[in-house]
Amino acid sequence: MFSTTHLLIVGVIVLLLFGNRLPSVMRSLGGSLREFKRGMDDVQRDVRQSIASAKSTVDDSMPRLEGPKPGIDEAQHEAAPKYEAASSYEAPKYEPPQENAASTVQTHQPG
Repeated sequence: MFSTTHLLIVGVIVLLLFGNRLPSVMRSLGGSLREFKRGMDDVQRDVRQSIASAKSTVDDSMPRLEGPKPGIDEAQHEAAPKYEAASSYEAPKYEPPQENAASTVQTHQPG
């Protein structure tokens, strides 16, 4: 998109506009860029710290999973209802109503 000629023209225009102030302009531009990067690093560090503290808060408030309760024996465990997979259930098939002479509705026409 940009060729060497384009970059050379832009460089000449910058040199004409800033001239002898070019080193100080570049120095301030570099300082601004450095400050921007520092600010972005601070924001990233703050976000990481808040995520870590939120995780630790959630982890502390979550109940801990433990093994079987001490009062439950194998017989009680076996008697507990089992989950039945949904794929084993078959819905009844739809059968459309059959038409016959007795089930047809006759309309009354006033006469």
